[in-house]
Amino acid sequence: MKLLDAVAQHTRHPDTFEIPSAHARSSLRPGDMAKLVILDPHGGGGSREWADVTRVVSPGVYEGDLIEEARPTPVRFTARHVIDAASGSDVQKGRLVGTAFKAAMLGAIAYGVYRLVRR
Repeated sequence: MKLLDAVAQHTRHPDTFEIPSAHARSSLRPGDMAKLVILDPHGGGGSREWADVTRVVSPGVYEGDLIEEARPTPVRFTARHVIDAASGSDVQKGRLVGTAFKAAMLGAIAYGVYRLVRR
């Protein structure tokens, strides 16, 4: 499984590809969530998926489970791969932080518009 280098992508497109601070990306703990981009092996882009951090291997190196699959899929990643993060306490309280919150709000708005248009 190949992951997008979020830092390189942000460097190329700083105005349109935001990522959390280096500190936020390198200080994840078990129970936190990290959003990663899983690249299509055939070159067709990628999918953004949340991973539940299960272990800190070393500073900035993590193991976790992708949770957006039918079955959790193990993944090993580094701070360079993280495009968004949510702390364990925010996850337990049902809150997302950073760009995840913005995306969730935009998704909710888009769904509301879709329902109105379909009437």
